[in-house]
Amino acid sequence: MESQSQELNVIFLPYLTPGHMNPMIDTARLFAKHGVNVTIITTQANALLFKKSIESDIISGYSIKTCVIQFPSAQVGLPEGIENVKDGTSLVSDFILGLTHPYKTGL
Repeated sequence: MESQSQELNVIFLPYLTPGHMNPMIDTARLFAKHGVNVTIITTQANALLFKKSIESDIISGYSIKTCVIQFPSAQVGLPEGIENVKDGTSLVSDFILGLTHPYKTGL
């Protein structure tokens, strides 16, 4: 019987606050460095926070990518660009509504 190697694919969807996102990005990068195909789903503003690290990993040959989705700021009453709890601490209830808002991601 032949053994078939299967590649492991892992998707990371970090909660949009630095205390959750930073360790999860570090974990995703560690997975990629150990041969796992990694996809990180996040918003444009948050992707910019770790863009250089991910680009460095890609250049090093690791299988890691970012899938950017649009955060529904306007639909939940947040100013454009508020995509992380740290950016809108006075608007936390609207931000949480944005996280749970049912919208099409285009994935």
